[in-house]
Amino acid sequence: MGQGKTICMVTVQHSAKDDRIYFKQAISLAKAGHQVHILSVSEDGHPKDMSGKSIKTDENKGISFVTLQEPPRLLSKILKKSYLGPFYRRMIQAAISVRADIYVAHEPQSIMIARKAAHGVSSHYLFDAHESLYFSNWKDRWALKKEMNRLKAFTTANSLTQQALLKLNRGAVSEVIYNASILERTPEPSAKELLIVHEGSFPFNRGLELLMEALALLKKEAPLFNLKIVGSLSPAEENYFIHMVRTHQLEGRIALTGWVPYEDLGSQLSGSAIGLILNTPTPNNLYGGPANKLFNYMAKSLMIISVDLPETSRIIRTSGIGVVLDDRSPQTLASVLEKALRDEDWRMSFRRSSAKAAEQFSWDKESQKLMTFYDRVLEQVA
Repeated sequence: MGQGKTICMVTVQHSAKDDRIYFKQAISLAKAGHQVHILSVSEDGHPKDMSGKSIKTDENKGISFVTLQEPPRLLSKILKKSYLGPFYRRMIQAAISVRADIYVAHEPQSIMIARKAAHGVSSHYLFDAHESLYFSNWKDRWALKKEMNRLKAFTTANSLTQQALLKLNRGAVSEVIYNASILERTPEPSAKELLIVHEGSFPFNRGLELLMEALALLKKEAPLFNLKIVGSLSPAEENYFIHMVRTHQLEGRIALTGWVPYEDLGSQLSGSAIGLILNTPTPNNLYGGPANKLFNYMAKSLMIISVDLPETSRIIRTSGIGVVLDDRSPQTLASVLEKALRDEDWRMSFRRSSAKAAEQFSWDKESQKLMTFYDRVLEQVA
């Protein structure tokens, strides 16, 4: 992409320091010489990280933050639910003031803002679809339906979402930009490493119950296993977790880190051998992703054990980097874990393949695809 372009990332639902928006797209674009603005929303008008903490903005060369405050008054909140009132006018005006060459909407509710800002300064806009299209929020569904027939360009995190969006607008240009990892790679895994890891927050719909029940069974076959959960639990999940640990005497076997800043994720995953992906089969889990953790596990050359999620399963099978479980039973998971811990050759064959796959699915390559696509938008989309 030509030097010196201005890109404005627009989001009303993600944090300013979101993994994909900030750490991957914004930083890569800024390093390539472009000026990036992240327009976001928070309760107090200060940019946030994914934990809800305010971030320092004086350390981000080439990246500027514009953060609007959520409407404080009840009437404004009600109007905001219907795209009315001063909030969206302020968002559009803030976006226009950036005078970007490309506006990037990071959820359906932001497409209208990006479109009107782009029209206001005679520039371009596109939609970056992070998640699946199975929205629980009616406003997202309505926004997507309303905006897709006008949209001329979009990117997605997987091919399933890409094909679904193309059905809504065959004329749009599109590209899949995987959530590939930016973590420092571990190209030569050690056979001595046996730590099992789950990266990311661990709600029930990501398989917490499946894992805890499997560990209770695994303890009988491999009593010396160790698990690390690199993420946080909500109060309900934490109560369940503590109950299972105490009931099955798993104390000392499991470490729970709590929320970890993205900058520290690599060190938290170092020394692991087996990475878990255990999402429940909801439509959003089945057709979203692949999760960031899949690519982070690759970067650390982990053997991956996953339930069957279409895009994740395809990558695991074609790359030979792990096992897709036949079913979601605790017995099946426990059995595969026990074999992975016991059979060094089996485990290490997957880990070596994972190291190779990390080269194929690298953020260096995905960021180049992103910039090439932006060129296409600038040159071909009228």
